[in-house]
Amino acid sequence: ALHRKITANAQAAQDSLFEVCKGLKEMRDSKLYKELGYSSFEDYTENEVGIKRRMAYNYISIAENIPEKNVQSIAQIGTTKLALLAKLDEPVRAEIVQNTDLSDTTVKELKQRINQLESQKKSAEADAGQARDEVRDAREQVALALDAVRLLLGVRLLSCGSIFFIPFFRILRFLRL
Repeated sequence: ALHRKITANAQAAQDSLFEVCKGLKEMRDSKLYKELGYSSFEDYTENEVGIKRRMAYNYISIAENIPEKNVQSIAQIGTTKLALLAKLDEPVRAEIVQNTDLSDTTVKELKQRINQLESQKKSAEADAGQARDEVRDAREQVALALDAVRLLLGVRLLSCGSIFFIPFFRILRFLRL
């Protein structure tokens, strides 16, 4: 009996988590707290909901960044971990959710994993930037080489007379210069 009560309450808590997140977002975005006599959203959350500003914004971040179906399926990991996941880009978040046992991972371990993935992402972006620079430099060198070939062919053709002028254009067309 106690076990069923605990699991039912745990499920109810998971189901209502996203509703709390959405409700706080709407309260903030619509400034409905003013209708209750509060001058700021933070005053409302501390006095009426009993949570600090940071936790309220963590809940809002969850509502804004994690789809409801995902919140309900991973709600048992806790709001701190959910808030960390909400700050991530979707591909990084998906990778962590798929490859990490979030229920057995501590907040500290999750932060380390996030830092590791973000570091890898920055490194990959830097490598991609360097590769783009190298490709641009190579294109510039090819363009300079083609200009030199055109110049040399043009000078030689002019010095040989007009007999070679038609074959010169056929060569250029063949080479697509």
